[in-house]
Amino acid sequence: MAYGDGLRPPRRRLSGDNIACAIEPNRHLRHIMIRSRQRCIGVLLPSKSVIIFDHDSDEALDQPYSFSDFPFVDQKSLGEGYYFLRLGMTVADDLRLSWRSIVVQLGADVIFEGPVQGAATLAFRLSPNVLAQLPATALQIRPADNYGPPGLFLSTLKLIWAPVLGDSRSVPAGMNINARTIALQFESLGDNCEFGLFQRRVGAESLGLLRFASTRVDQLLTGLADGFSGFDIPSRIEIDTNEDKDGLEYISRQKDYGVVFHTHIYEGEMTQGEVHAQELTRLRYLRRKFIEDLENAEKVFVIRRDPPLRAAEALPVWLALREYGPNRLLCVAPAKEGHPAGSIDVIAEGLMMGYVDWLAPYSRVHDAAYDSWLELCFNVLTRYSSVARWKARLKRLWPLVESRPHNTQQRREPVGGRQ
Repeated sequence: MAYGDGLRPPRRRLSGDNIACAIEPNRHLRHIMIRSRQRCIGVLLPSKSVIIFDHDSDEALDQPYSFSDFPFVDQKSLGEGYYFLRLGMTVADDLRLSWRSIVVQLGADVIFEGPVQGAATLAFRLSPNVLAQLPATALQIRPADNYGPPGLFLSTLKLIWAPVLGDSRSVPAGMNINARTIALQFESLGDNCEFGLFQRRVGAESLGLLRFASTRVDQLLTGLADGFSGFDIPSRIEIDTNEDKDGLEYISRQKDYGVVFHTHIYEGEMTQGEVHAQELTRLRYLRRKFIEDLENAEKVFVIRRDPPLRAAEALPVWLALREYGPNRLLCVAPAKEGHPAGSIDVIAEGLMMGYVDWLAPYSRVHDAAYDSWLELCFNVLTRYSSVARWKARLKRLWPLVESRPHNTQQRREPVGGRQ
């Protein structure tokens, strides 16, 4: 069962010899309540992830580490869903920006190999066959070629079940389809300002907490876990200055999540105390709106990083978003062979890997592939639309916006590495 936007699922009444009850799904199928004479007698289809197994650890990963004490999992007990293995790692504060390369192996299969930065969190989707063999299968984590400094520790090891919620949402009927309305269906989860500038280019000036913000993935996960409650604490917001071509600009920073914001206010225009009060009011409002957007689960959230996130790094973010509702996550990477600009790979229900011509370098954030960003958003949006005529109308949007200057750069090889 799945219902489009704006529709309320109908009650379904059941009756028997001794009982009459109603099955009442909520708007996003986050649960189904079974009621009998106004009394809840059961709940089906849990909306949030279920932690099947949770192991706390402080094992150093500078040497090979093996774990084989997994429980047996009855795959029929929880119903239709996805099973994930989630690894949480920690490092000392002075090593949060350092990189080291690790190998994760489950039985004979290498499920991850590559560099991780700081306190990384990785998740891996397990197939039914692998899950059935899990009690007798060992998990191994080891450093690769002694790359990077020591100091990485395994903190948590979790086996998680995430339900299939069903998602047949479509473009709302009667919506005026244009580049602006396409871009407004998405919200950035931070990094540089590339996606926010794409929205500005097509006239989609949406209010987003992380639209023009910078934060690391581990800090983003911390914020999603506690609802970004630190934005409501005045002492956790600090104001600093940063010199640019126009002078000393005030910069606001949230200490708990490391989120940095431009204020576009320069020294001499306001005092530091006035800027702090203004930023506190603004960020509290944006935080409330962000949580509402997560709970409404109507937007597609966008995450881009350079180097781009791999599936194992995007999965923990998707799992964190799903704690609020059936949210969708689009993880963006540069186009490559077999994955042209505008194409989408579906990793799980509501989790997509999308591709653009290139990611804008951190030092030249305006150098973005705006046309392929719009093409990607179009493809994601129409994935959830069953109305073919909307697709035909959207196809006429290219080039981007007739009244705006086009991106004259030709398609090129993706910019590699952090600038």
